[in-house]
Amino acid sequence: MRYLLETSFLVSLLKGDPAAVASVRRRERRGLAAAFVSLAELYFGALISSDAERGREAVEGLRRRLTVLPLDEETCRVFGAEAARLAAGGVAMPATDLVIAATCLRHGLALLTTDPRQYKQVPGLKVLTATD
Repeated sequence: MRYLLETSFLVSLLKGDPAAVASVRRRERRGLAAAFVSLAELYFGALISSDAERGREAVEGLRRRLTVLPLDEETCRVFGAEAARLAAGGVAMPATDLVIAATCLRHGLALLTTDPRQYKQVPGLKVLTATD
């Protein structure tokens, strides 16, 4: 496994964004994953949409193509260390995004996102977009 798809990137896939779809096709042989928190966010979005059943089915179809990585103890350690480092520097980062970054760091994965700016503040994290 080489890549972790961040929530906004997964949403782009669900919407059929051509750049996201092409990016996944180029990379899927090397392994694609998602953090558990991204899957939770996708289910939330699907279930509050105007067509919850269709949204849930779309999420489940996407989920079958990915490895979903759990929140384990080592990821919690990485999260804690990064959260403390950011806080000491006066930098705020949403907890869900930090869990995603910590999951990448813990498993040695590159992050595919539509919002690279948010993740650039995490040293050692390789951040990619669909066009990279």
